[in-house]
Amino acid sequence: MGLFCRRTCYTNSEMSLDINPNPSRFNIQYTEEIGNNLITIINYEGCTNYEGDKVLLYKNMTDKKLRSLLRIDPHFTDDDNSPFARFKPTVDGFEAARRLAELI
Repeated sequence: MGLFCRRTCYTNSEMSLDINPNPSRFNIQYTEEIGNNLITIINYEGCTNYEGDKVLLYKNMTDKKLRSLLRIDPHFTDDDNSPFARFKPTVDGFEAARRLAELI
C-alpha cells in the first residue's frame, strides 16, 4: 500500500520532543473521502508517539474543509471538527478505518 513506511528518528538530550501532538504543527499526508466521511493520515511534527502519524476518521468532513483548518486536534473533543475515530497508524489500522467509513 505504501502509505506507511518505517522512519528512524534521532534525538539528543538538548532537544525536547513531546509525545502529545501539537494541533497547530501538522502535515496532511493522505486523505480519502468515502461518502460523507473522510479518512486521513496526518503527521504531527515533533510528536514521538508512532513517529507522529495518526489515522483519523471524520464524519461529514471533506478534504477541502480539513485542509482549511488551522488546527487539527487528533483527540476527541466536543468541537465540530473532532475526529469520529482514531486507528493505529498501520496498514491494518487504515483498512479498519476504511471499513468503518463504509459502514457509517
